[in-house]
Amino acid sequence: MYLSFTSEAEGDEYVRHLEALLDRGVVPEELANTKAAAKDLRSQVSEYRSAQHISVDDEQQLPVLLSRLPIGITLPQLTFTWATEWVTTMKREQNLAPSTIRHYVGALSRALDWLAAHGALPMNPLRLLPAPSAVGTSSVIAVSKPLSTSPCRCFPSRLGQLRSVLSCRWTWWRSLALRGDGMVSARRCALML
Repeated sequence: MYLSFTSEAEGDEYVRHLEALLDRGVVPEELANTKAAAKDLRSQVSEYRSAQHISVDDEQQLPVLLSRLPIGITLPQLTFTWATEWVTTMKREQNLAPSTIRHYVGALSRALDWLAAHGALPMNPLRLLPAPSAVGTSSVIAVSKPLSTSPCRCFPSRLGQLRSVLSCRWTWWRSLALRGDGMVSARRCALML
């Protein structure tokens, strides 16, 4: 439950009143059933779509991404932890492309920005995610994108350097990347050995 007051004095008065009720053993109705009082994400996004002019892309993406979310998710459940788990689920379980994840995060983030601006949320948890949230980690890439087994050309003069890369002596690899002379073919050969 989120509340906002016009002044600090008004907030303090509300807290005093609430504490007096709780001391007498009376639970205010607004606190008695917070699960029922919590606003459903789907209904709030529908309100956003009807009240706000949104892009054609967002109009197409919002119903799809909402259908992939659990039914009954409420606004208080939208936390930073939820946001990171959602992105991880899209990466690992749903195997979505990074661009699709970025589009989904952007569409829902714009909706949550609108809800936060209208007082339904204290803040947008998707804005707390690191910038390249859709970029796969090495473990995700290893699972979702198999390595190519096509042969590549590796010059005999580079074989010693490739062996040093494989033995974890990375100084050659960094210098190769900085010089830019055949890094892609060297990486492919290193993976083939």
